[in-house]
Amino acid sequence: MTFVFLCSINFLLLSNYPKMSEDNKKNDVLETVDSINEESTDKIKVEKSIDDYLYLDKPFYRYKFLNVLNWYIFLNTISCTSNGYDGSLLNGLQILEIWRAKMGNPEGAVLGALSNGVVFGGLISALFTSWMCDNLGRKPTVLIGAAVTVLGSILQGVSTNFAFFLVARIIIGVGTNINSVASPTLISEISYPKYRATAVSNYPPWWYFGAMIAAWVTYGTHNINSDYSWRIPSYLQGTLALFQFVCCCISMPESPRFLVSKGHVDRARDILRELHTGNDYSEKATALVEFELQEIRAAIELEKVNTNSFFRRRTLFLSSAIVAIAFGEDPKNIMVPTSSATKESSTETV
Repeated sequence: MTFVFLCSINFLLLSNYPKMSEDNKKNDVLETVDSINEESTDKIKVEKSIDDYLYLDKPFYRYKFLNVLNWYIFLNTISCTSNGYDGSLLNGLQILEIWRAKMGNPEGAVLGALSNGVVFGGLISALFTSWMCDNLGRKPTVLIGAAVTVLGSILQGVSTNFAFFLVARIIIGVGTNINSVASPTLISEISYPKYRATAVSNYPPWWYFGAMIAAWVTYGTHNINSDYSWRIPSYLQGTLALFQFVCCCISMPESPRFLVSKGHVDRARDILRELHTGNDYSEKATALVEFELQEIRAAIELEKVNTNSFFRRRTLFLSSAIVAIAFGEDPKNIMVPTSSATKESSTETV
């Protein structure tokens, strides 16, 4: 929810651009691909698709290199899990009397400011996240987002008052929303072509897994009669990001698309060969890698001459955000614990 809201704010002024005709787009694609292919002695025909170069005939789990690739994809889904954990954490903390007393029993606008701390952080990160992805790389951006999330979780765990807790949540918002942009991008750019759509579509459900973890953690600590009833869930949020940070530092590859955009074609070729063929140098494997490189280069060149489709996608983001927020999902999630507590208090009084 936070992600779609931030997308709507970040691209509101960029969504109303003239459309390019279908004929012009087709001509641009053909001209771009032809200009790229002129440099190669072995031309790849425009009419062919990636499916013509896929040669694996066994299920993905029978190939070690695809299992390693799935591990990299899983590491990126932790970004969504961490986001879901944060989305559910505050709901659980509100049922803890010790936490409410520590925060000064926040209600109304004060509680709203606290619950939207992550949104405030997301608004800040929206100013530079795209630049980071395009200039620093997808992998460094994921690492920075994870590190910022760890820092925010530690500060949230040691908070002593409302202001301290709010600042910590803003920092967490910066980190989680950086990764909400970088991780899905990296997933789509390293996935095996045949399974790319599945890998990308499996990213959002991990939000609910994180929310479930937060709910059970706060339920498990609600009987602790000390500040650790809410500090433990806060610290545990950082463990997800810390695990992601360490594993990504050790093994995560950079996006081949980013490398091509920066002129590092040979390095991108090596990564594609490792991830999608298991370092196979056969004729079929080489043809697949070279075709993927051609597609990447064509897409990059096409974006330079055609930005209209990019802006129209922002219109879709905006529409999704308006519909989602109009249904009141965020207010409902934030106010249910408070409403339930008020109802229980009224029942006890009667």
